[in-house]
Amino acid sequence: MPERLRSWNLDPNMSRWRNGLRMPWDKERFNTLESRILATVAGRRPIVDVPYYVFTYDPGLELICLREFKDLHARLRQKGVQAECFSLAQWMIDTLEALGCLDESFAASEKSNRKMVAEDLERELAQGIVSRLTQTLAGRDVSHCALLIRAGSLFPFVHVSTLLSLIEG
Repeated sequence: MPERLRSWNLDPNMSRWRNGLRMPWDKERFNTLESRILATVAGRRPIVDVPYYVFTYDPGLELICLREFKDLHARLRQKGVQAECFSLAQWMIDTLEALGCLDESFAASEKSNRKMVAEDLERELAQGIVSRLTQTLAGRDVSHCALLIRAGSLFPFVHVSTLLSLIEG
């Protein structure tokens, strides 16, 4: 890295916040997540209902996060853990397609019924994604790990808390 960039501390593992401050990738917190996942799938961590962990990060770190989760997926599998990685962005596209929301006729009608369409999408997208998740993971126990990535792409129609509530219910 050129000296002038180093003096500005432009680390590729950093993200610039709106206020100009930089938030680094929190490797220690990510390592803690990995340790908790390993303990859970090995049965060494108490479980209440549906075991899940949410890892929040600055959206500016999206590419780093995706790389880290891809690497985590590989490490889990190398350690003998049954692990799968699912893109919620892709599941959203699949659900929108199944609902007919990607058709040209839908785009024309959406303009006149925007509020109703938004309400329908909030309900149907969440239900469609949870349905796919429960079908995909049916019969799996806590020794299986599902990494759900790109959850932010669902916003503003689906919130992670909504998905988690539907999964638990």
